[in-house]
Amino acid sequence: MASVPQVAEGARGNRSTHLRAATYGTGVDADSAAAFRAQTLTWRPCIDEELDPGLPSAYYKELCAYLTAPLNWDDPGNGRTIRVAVSKLPATGTRTGVLFTNPGGPGASGLNLPMVFLSDGRKAITRSQDVYGMDVRGTGLSTNVTCGGVSANLLDPRDRSAVNLDLMMDGAAFQARACQAGSLTRYVNTAQTVQDLELLRRVIGAGPVNWLGYSAGTWLGARYATAYPAAVQRLVLDSNVDVTNGWEQAFELQPMGFQRRFREDFLPWAAKYDKEYRLGTTPAAVEASYESIRAGLSPDRPVDSAVLLDQLLTSAMYAKAMFPLAAMVLQDFATAIAATDAGHDATAARAYARAEQRATALVGSDSAPSSLARRPMSSDAGDAAFVAVTCNDSVWNRNRAELVQLSTAWGEQYPLLGYAAPSDPCYFWNRPSLTLPAVTGAGLPPVLMIQSEKDPATPIEGARRTAAALPGSRMVVVKGEGDHALYAGGNRCVDGVVEAYLVHGTLPADGYTCNALPDPTPESYGYTYFRRSTATATALGGTVGTRAGIPVRGTNPLLALRTLDHALHS
Repeated sequence: MASVPQVAEGARGNRSTHLRAATYGTGVDADSAAAFRAQTLTWRPCIDEELDPGLPSAYYKELCAYLTAPLNWDDPGNGRTIRVAVSKLPATGTRTGVLFTNPGGPGASGLNLPMVFLSDGRKAITRSQDVYGMDVRGTGLSTNVTCGGVSANLLDPRDRSAVNLDLMMDGAAFQARACQAGSLTRYVNTAQTVQDLELLRRVIGAGPVNWLGYSAGTWLGARYATAYPAAVQRLVLDSNVDVTNGWEQAFELQPMGFQRRFREDFLPWAAKYDKEYRLGTTPAAVEASYESIRAGLSPDRPVDSAVLLDQLLTSAMYAKAMFPLAAMVLQDFATAIAATDAGHDATAARAYARAEQRATALVGSDSAPSSLARRPMSSDAGDAAFVAVTCNDSVWNRNRAELVQLSTAWGEQYPLLGYAAPSDPCYFWNRPSLTLPAVTGAGLPPVLMIQSEKDPATPIEGARRTAAALPGSRMVVVKGEGDHALYAGGNRCVDGVVEAYLVHGTLPADGYTCNALPDPTPESYGYTYFRRSTATATALGGTVGTRAGIPVRGTNPLLALRTLDHALHS
């Protein structure tokens, strides 16, 4: 094949954002792979200080480059390539290791993840490790995948009429076809990304690397280590996907996980602060308020449907820092509905406007234009990459009749999320021939697993199955906690355990646990986590500018990453 061109274009900034037989490149042509491994990366500052003044000085030290990779690692010599955006935060002290990181998704942008460790003051890591981030293939500043703007429909899954259920599944099938219309989609999967990671390790000349993955980054890390056990020194998996089955089985735990978080954590919290939110003085009363508000939303109101309310509340369950914001959204909707019914249109309009502003903070926005990017990006790249990975990686087995039957049963038990399965495009996906080898732990170093007791997105039930499949693993449970993603999020116990292992190789005792962080108060509502902290900026050697964006120390790491991603747009 022709020689691989050197990557000479620097990525300045980032934009943000959810397995059959490419068997980890066992058939990769050695000569073709060698040509890719011989490339040289051209590193440049991720952020141009002249274009983006006023950020903490440490942020300008993160470097970015583009890695050229084959479109298809099973046929790397066919001349078709993609580029993968990578970042590096060089160790500020004596470097003792290299740390690869991933924020999950799957398909989430991870280029700015090293900056999260700066914001949270994780000096034990930033002093001793070169910390790498990546926009995995399909997303962010890497070659983008797209579904052509076609996304999941907003039909109410609680409508169990035959007509509505057919429309939901027809819409999911249409989304699947739209996502698969492009030539890149079939190659956005874990098997290909594993090869991209190994390519990066070889190109930078690193020996065995450390790994820190959140959420779906636990799936990717486990698969990378399974493919290349000698390439991994220490493995930290935070908020664990069940890697013993496919994505379908992992996601089937979520209706239970989100309902548990909603009922056991959010509803009692909102009831405790009834004076502020007026949603009810007991968990049952708050749940009744939610149901009443949901029933009051219909397509003729500014909010398209009650489905959006469910999405907002689901988003808030990831981090309790967002509980106040979720409660205010419910309060705003209740005010708007009552005002509309009373004919007070101006009051209703103001309440809906407040709800819209708070909703944006809850779910974020992946479509904001970026002044920092050197090229156009798909507005739906993050969502499209999520769909591509989860649908390509593993078999989804349910037919239409089974989907209706199972989602009805799940919905009756777990109404927040349980009814929605017929809207998933993976059930209608034309999968490539791709098989991921089973994760058995063979040849792996000890694996440190960090897990919330009531994580909604990656429930502990799945994490326990993963732990059982990894002999020698050590799972630290954070008792009473429900937040998703924990390291560098303010829990000193978790931070200490992770850093003792990554820096010194010291594992905690078997059965070691940490305690949950305190719940937020109404005064510490979500926007606190989306504005610049003077103390943080000063600690990092910078000044406080006029833009919001530097996450407060102790912010949930995935919220902090989203904050940084959006700050670098403005």
